[in-house]
Amino acid sequence: MQRFLTHVFWTCPECGHTNNQEADAPSLNFMAEKTSDIVGDDYAELTCDGCETTFSGHAWSNQGEVRFEMEEPKSFVVQGDMPMYEPDPEDLYLLPPPDDPYGIAREALNGLRNLVDAGNDARLGDPQFRNRLVFSGAVAVLEAYFGDTIRNVVQRDRDALVRFATGNDVMRKTSLSVTMSDVEADSDVLGQTVEDRLRKAVDANLRGVLYHNLKKVIAIYKDAAGIELAAQADDLKELFRYMELRHDCVHRNGSSQDGKRHTVFDEAFVTLAIDRVARTIDNVEDQASNNIPF
Repeated sequence: MQRFLTHVFWTCPECGHTNNQEADAPSLNFMAEKTSDIVGDDYAELTCDGCETTFSGHAWSNQGEVRFEMEEPKSFVVQGDMPMYEPDPEDLYLLPPPDDPYGIAREALNGLRNLVDAGNDARLGDPQFRNRLVFSGAVAVLEAYFGDTIRNVVQRDRDALVRFATGNDVMRKTSLSVTMSDVEADSDVLGQTVEDRLRKAVDANLRGVLYHNLKKVIAIYKDAAGIELAAQADDLKELFRYMELRHDCVHRNGSSQDGKRHTVFDEAFVTLAIDRVARTIDNVEDQASNNIPF
């Protein structure tokens, strides 16, 4: 059964960790005759990725957002994005990734550089509007590159395929007429038919990942291919920040959850962000070329 999910950013009141997660949302009543009756409500839980504390409370869904009101062990409110069903794994394998995600990403970033604005376009009425769009586009390019590249890696390199399948919690529970423990003990146990099923299941799993969840992306790249996302610690730290800022750009037109408008998107900031994205892509591509026998 497909899960009904929303995306949430929230700060843990116990440890202060900023969580970037998908959370279960109450299902909507699509059979309701009135729009006002479509809303759903249910018991809800959120678990912090930092301290692993689980908070319980209640959640309400409508067509545009989800509101979580946590009660135990501490009270706080979290606003989630528009809820939607997770992709059907049976449909995810239909569209293969492009053969050259790197070339596509670099071409897109070069185009975005030409759109960075110094903030003098009075027609927009908002001196940073264009730059927020450019910044959001650069982060979207990075997410697409992450997803397309790791899918190519595990499809082209059998060792990476097996490492991901045996190391990923979801994949270890996948039934392929052979147990993952058997595969882990002896990868030659895979016949061609089973290997084809495994590739399809792995690709469906990777297509279902939201690649703005950097914590998950870091683990996938490391476990499957031994690839570190960023060569510099500062770059990785800023990438986490960029994911949060892009969320605010897309969902709140550049304002934070408390309604304050971000004003960091000047020419220098956005240009540096594009450079960091390009540097990250170059770093991953170099490691993939060295580690994976394409």
